[in-house]
Amino acid sequence: MARLVMRQAAIDDLTDIWEYLLETWSEAQADKYYEMIKLACQEIAQNPSLGRAYPEISHNVRGYDRAIAC
Repeated sequence: MARLVMRQAAIDDLTDIWEYLLETWSEAQADKYYEMIKLACQEIAQNPSLGRAYPEISHNVRGYDRAIAC
């Protein structure tokens, strides 16, 4: 099973996103989006072929877009 390892820069980005959502929406919404992002990262770690390749960043970086409806 793949293991998700988050670098400090990623953790800092998630913290910034959470704080922005807290200020803009609410703590509940910030928590919801944080969990969705975390689950998406775990899903990609477990199923790396799911994500889109980002060769302009690195040969081993993958991700995907997800529309979020509120």
